[in-house]
Amino acid sequence: MKLQIAKIKMRDTVLAFVHAFLLLSGVCISGCSLFASGQKPPEKTPKVYAVSFRQLPPEPVYNRVSMVYLPDIKPESALPNSNGIQLDPLVKLSLRNSTLEQAAIALAALGNYQPYTASTIAKQKVNLEAYGTLDQIALELASKSGAHVVIDHPNKQIRILGQSSYSKTDPKFLNENSNSEAIKEN
Repeated sequence: MKLQIAKIKMRDTVLAFVHAFLLLSGVCISGCSLFASGQKPPEKTPKVYAVSFRQLPPEPVYNRVSMVYLPDIKPESALPNSNGIQLDPLVKLSLRNSTLEQAAIALAALGNYQPYTASTIAKQKVNLEAYGTLDQIALELASKSGAHVVIDHPNKQIRILGQSSYSKTDPKFLNENSNSEAIKEN
C-alpha cells in the first residue's frame, strides 16, 4: 500500500513538471515567434481632443457681499503757491521717539527720495503723527522739530537742516524749483 501511494505521488509530480514545462515552452515559443516574424506590438495612438469652442474665460461668479472702506477726510493736495494741481499720494507717517535722521529716512522712503540730515541735529528726538502729502508731512516735521525741511522734487532729495547750517541765499541748499513751504518764510 505504501508502494502504491509512493507511485501515485511520483506520477503526480512528474505530470506537474511536464505541465509546467509545456506551459513555459509554449509561452516562450509564442513570444519569440512574434518577434521572429518581424511583427511589432501595436503602437498606442495619441488622443486627439476637439477644438475649444469657448473664446473667453468663464464669467466671474456674482458676489453681492463686498468690502467697503469708510471715507477719510482728505487734506489739501495742492499747495496754494503752486502753478498747477499736484497729484501726490496721501500717506500716514507715525514716528515714536525717533531721531531726525530716522525721520528723514522714513520721509524719503515715502517718495523714493534721497535723505540728508545735518550732523548737528541728526540725533535730536522727535515724535510725529502725520497724514497728508509729502510736503504736508515735511511741514509738520519742521514745526515739531524746529529744523528746516527742504524738499527738492526735481532732484528727488529731502534735506533736514539746523538753524546755523541753513541760509536762504546758499544755492547749494535752496533750489529755485523747490516748492516746499518750510523754506518760504513770509
